[in-house]
Amino acid sequence: MLKINLLIRLVLFHLVCIQISPLLGNFVFIPVLYAADTSEKLKQSHQDFERGRHNGKLLRDKDFSLELTIYETNTPPQFRVYAYSKNILLKPEEVKLNIKLKRLDGENENFEFKPDKDFLLSDKVVKEPHSFDMEVNAIYKGNSYQWKFPSYEGRVKISADAAKAAGLSTEVVGPADINEFVKLTGQIVLNPNSTVEVRARFPGIVKTIHANIGDSVQKDQLLTKIESNGTLEHYNINAPQDGIIISRNTNIGDLTLEKPLFTISDLSSLWAKFHVFPKDINKIKVGNKVDIKTVDDKQNIAAKITYIAPTIDALTQSVFAIAEFNNNDNLWKAGTIVKGDLLVSKDQVPLAVKVTALQKFRDFDVVFAQIGDEYEVRMLKLGRSDGEWVEALDGIKPGTRYVTENSFIIKAELEKDGAVHDH
Repeated sequence: MLKINLLIRLVLFHLVCIQISPLLGNFVFIPVLYAADTSEKLKQSHQDFERGRHNGKLLRDKDFSLELTIYETNTPPQFRVYAYSKNILLKPEEVKLNIKLKRLDGENENFEFKPDKDFLLSDKVVKEPHSFDMEVNAIYKGNSYQWKFPSYEGRVKISADAAKAAGLSTEVVGPADINEFVKLTGQIVLNPNSTVEVRARFPGIVKTIHANIGDSVQKDQLLTKIESNGTLEHYNINAPQDGIIISRNTNIGDLTLEKPLFTISDLSSLWAKFHVFPKDINKIKVGNKVDIKTVDDKQNIAAKITYIAPTIDALTQSVFAIAEFNNNDNLWKAGTIVKGDLLVSKDQVPLAVKVTALQKFRDFDVVFAQIGDEYEVRMLKLGRSDGEWVEALDGIKPGTRYVTENSFIIKAELEKDGAVHDH
């Protein structure tokens, strides 16, 4: 819980050190300032209460007292309230009880109670977070008793200026597309449709060579001259297409025979050749979008699956899937090992939050809702995720503004005093 001196308003400075010149030893220190503050109600909610026999908050009014607990061991949380007169446990039938809760977002909840064993049991579940303003009304032997007090958890107040300085970013929760991906591995290979092997038309001897490995050639450009064995006349071999010479398998004086003399490839178009294993074969289709990435994630390009092999490769027990892509800037090299995120489905879900917003609070996955200059945990039941978005099945209302970036700052502030789950 937060215990922050309102008179001095605790201000925390986090210094991020960026080394701009290791050789000169120069550093820039960037102060990230954020201030956690509390209203009087927040301060009151963290005060120590007298504890009863069941470790609940004890509310006293002369000889009459109530012990408030929220019981949640192997069961959804419900109020269990024990009534006492002169510290002697009363039968629950002797007391009429009502509890009203007001939450940070303005929602009001009303709880009625019925006798159960030696306590009064609420008529519904107390949903998370257990953070609210409470009004407790009881009637015992014709006398009315009332208590009003704040009972907060996972809540902190941060001014707008402090939130901005801390880099807190927010968004409104709503529908989002959850993408399902298949993770692939493969290799960049030459595009066979734009790669040709150049051979001699007639057997003969290589007399001159006019191109070398790595040369860029244009269609009809002279590559070599051959002296025909049959006629002893010279004839030219020209490039059949534009491209780069990626191999040369001949020298002056060689017999041409049937071997390829040159291999020319137009590197402006390449293939990503992926392995698709049996568990994923039925998920992929020609036309699926795939994000091709280098292993270090420093380079990526979007493409589509253009071909899926009809048979399984005996050696790898996988099906080859080809994604053809444009390489006009010549950034991609044949032979590069790559990975691919293959989009196989896109479903819109009613509510989703950014994965970057998630934090752990107690045993829950949470985000921090923003209402004005106060921030409070929202315990989520999560569904599908694609790494960017995660479906929120329960725990947050549509239209709630929540922290998407630097939410760890709020978590750290709450954890400074233990963020006690106090019942």
